[in-house]
Amino acid sequence: MIKGSSAMKKAFYIILAILLLCTIGCGKKDTTHPENVGELYVEAIRNMDFDLAHEYVCTRCGAISLEKYTDAWDNIISVLEITDISVTDPYITTEDETEYLNYTITLKSDLTEDLITDVKAKMTYYEDMAHIDFTYDSILEGYEEGSYVRERTLKGTRGEIFAADGTILAQNSYSDTVYISVSADLNIDATLAQLSSIIPDLKLEKLRKSYETALERSHAVVSVKAYSRGTMDEALKDQLLRIEGVGIDDSSLTPQRYYPYGEIFAHAVGYTGAPSEADLEKYGYTNKTTLVGKTGLEASYENILHSEDGYSLEFVSSSGVITKVLQRVEPVSGTDIRTTLSIADQTKAHYALEKYLADDQTGAAIVMDTKEGSISALSSNPSFDSNLFAFPIPDDVYQSTFGEGTNQPLLNRATQATLAPGSTIKPFTAAAAMDNNILTMNSVFPYEIENNKWTPPGDDWIWPPISRSERTPGELNMFAAMRSSDNIYFGWAAMKIGEDRFLQYFREKLHFDEDLPFNLPVKRGNLVNEGTEMNLKLLSDMGFGVGEMLVSPLQLVTLYTCFENDCDVIQPRIVSSITHSDGITQTTIESYGREVLYEDVMSEYTKYKIVESMHEVVRRGTARPIYKEGRSVASKTGTAVVSKTREISWVVAFYTEDTDKIVIVMVDGPADEGNIKFDICNILLEEETKE
Repeated sequence: MIKGSSAMKKAFYIILAILLLCTIGCGKKDTTHPENVGELYVEAIRNMDFDLAHEYVCTRCGAISLEKYTDAWDNIISVLEITDISVTDPYITTEDETEYLNYTITLKSDLTEDLITDVKAKMTYYEDMAHIDFTYDSILEGYEEGSYVRERTLKGTRGEIFAADGTILAQNSYSDTVYISVSADLNIDATLAQLSSIIPDLKLEKLRKSYETALERSHAVVSVKAYSRGTMDEALKDQLLRIEGVGIDDSSLTPQRYYPYGEIFAHAVGYTGAPSEADLEKYGYTNKTTLVGKTGLEASYENILHSEDGYSLEFVSSSGVITKVLQRVEPVSGTDIRTTLSIADQTKAHYALEKYLADDQTGAAIVMDTKEGSISALSSNPSFDSNLFAFPIPDDVYQSTFGEGTNQPLLNRATQATLAPGSTIKPFTAAAAMDNNILTMNSVFPYEIENNKWTPPGDDWIWPPISRSERTPGELNMFAAMRSSDNIYFGWAAMKIGEDRFLQYFREKLHFDEDLPFNLPVKRGNLVNEGTEMNLKLLSDMGFGVGEMLVSPLQLVTLYTCFENDCDVIQPRIVSSITHSDGITQTTIESYGREVLYEDVMSEYTKYKIVESMHEVVRRGTARPIYKEGRSVASKTGTAVVSKTREISWVVAFYTEDTDKIVIVMVDGPADEGNIKFDICNILLEEETKE
C-alpha cells in the first residue's frame, strides 16, 4: 500500500513538471521567428526597458555591449528630455533574401517637438535565434556613435538706432577679442605663459581646459579676453600678435552693442546691459544673457528694439560636423528706430556745453523745430560714454565715475532735472494777466520803488520786500518789464491776477504740473508742493518763476512753441519712425509727425504782443548778447537764485523768420557765472551754411 502510493506521487510530479514546462514554453514567443523578435524588441522600447531590449540585439554584429547600448539611449533621453516613446507595430520585409524589421519610433520631448524616425533594421540569425542588427540611427535619425546633441543659440538681432539722416547711433557690432587658434601643433603651455605676462588675471587652468575641449571637438578658436571695441591700443595689439597662435577678432566672436558717437548722444540714446532680476520680471524675459535697455531710447523702446533668440538643436559628430538638425527655431529681430536727432546740431550742443561749462557747473541744451516739435539736439552735461557699459564696471570705478560726490553724469538734465525757471516764466505770467483782462503791455506799475525794492501795501504782506537786480529805465510798463526782466513788476502782476486765476491758467492752459508726453521719461513740473498753503509771497514769487515752481528744460522749451504755432503748444518728439530691415530693404512700420499738444494757450493778440516784447529783449534787453544784425530772434532769459553761491541760469531763443528753430540753454552752478549761456546759445542758433 505504501509502495503504490509512492509510485503514484512520483507520476503526479512528473506530469506536473511536464505541464509547467509546456505552459512556460507556450507563453514565450518563439525567437527563431523575426516577427516575434520584432514585437518583443519594440515592446521593450515602448516600456523604456533597454536592458530587456538589448537581449534581442545582435551583440556579435556590432559588438555593442549592454552598457554602450543603454548609454546610447540614456544620452538621448537625458539631453532631449524625453518623457515618452511610442512605436508603431513592426513588420518584416525581405530584400535580396535579407529580412528587415520596419517600424516608426516617436520620441516625445519637453524640449522640442516630437522627434520621429522611420527605422529599417537588418535581422541577423545566429544560434538559431533572430536578432536585430542595431545602429545608432535606429534611436534617432542622424545619431551615430561618438556624436552628441548640441543646442546652438541663433542670436536675434537687436533693433538699431539711427540719426535723422540715417547715420547709425546704436549698432550691433563686435568687441575686440583676443583668441587662440586651435592646433595640435601649438605649444599651448608656452602660449598661455606669454599671454599671462601681458594680460593680468587670466584664469589659465580654465583656458587650458577650454583649449583641450576645443581640440577634441575640432573647434577653430578659443576666446581669451574681449575688450570694448576701439579701446585696445596699438602697442597692446602688437605685443599680443607676436605670440604664436594668438589673434585678434573684431567681426565675429564677441557681440557688443556699440555707440559710434560715445558720449555725444549718450543721454538721448542711452545704453544697454545685462538684465537685472527686476528687468527679467518687467519684460518677461527668461534669457539672462540677453541685452536690455537701461536708459534713454534703449530703455524707452526696449519692447520694440528687443529681439528673440532662436535655437538649433542638432547632432554633432565627434569630428565637429553637424550631421542632423533636429529642430530649428528662427530668431526674431527687433525693429529699428529713426530719430529726429541731427549729427551736426547734437555735436554742436555737446561740445558747446563741454567747452563753456566749468567743472563746478552742469547744464543742458535742446534744439527743436518750433513747427514740427522734432528735436535735433538734446544734450546734458556732464555726459558719459555709453560704451563703458559694454562690459561689467568694477564697483570702485563705478562709484568714482557715477556715484556720490560726482556731478551725476547719468542724469539727463534736459528731461529729468526740474529747476526753478526764473524769469523765463514771465511771458506766461503776462499771458495770464492779459487774457484775464487784468493788465496790458502798456499797464504801468503804480507804486514807488526804493533801492530796487518794493513792499506791497496793506497788512496782508508780512514778508521782506520784493527786489530786482537793477532799475528798469523809463516808464515801468509790462513791455519795459519784459525787456529788463523786472521781478517787481511780475511779482505785482501775479498778485493782481490772483491765486485762483494764476493757478487755473498754469494748470488748465499750460498743464504745468502734469506728465509731458515724450519718447523719453520726463520729470513732471511742479507749481506748489503738496501740503503747501498758498500765500501772497508764494504767489508773487511764482510770477517771476521761483517759489516752489519747477520745470525741466524740455517742458519749458515745449511751452515756448506756442509763440510760433498760433498759440498751440506742439508735442515734442525725438523719434520720427519705427522701421524694420531684412538686410536688404527697410520697411517703415510707423511714422510720427507734427501733433498739437495743447490748443489756444493764449489769445492771438496776447501772443503777438508778447513776441514783440521778446524781440525787444534781444535788441535792447537781457538777451542782448545773442543779438545779430539780420537775425530775427525773440528771446527770454532767466536766473533763479538757489543760494548765495548757486543759481540756475536760462535762455530761450527762437527764430520768428527764416527758420523754425528754438533753442534752450540751462546752466546750473556758481552765482554770477551763468552768462556763458549766451555763448552756447549763439553756437546753437547759428544756421549751417548751405552750398
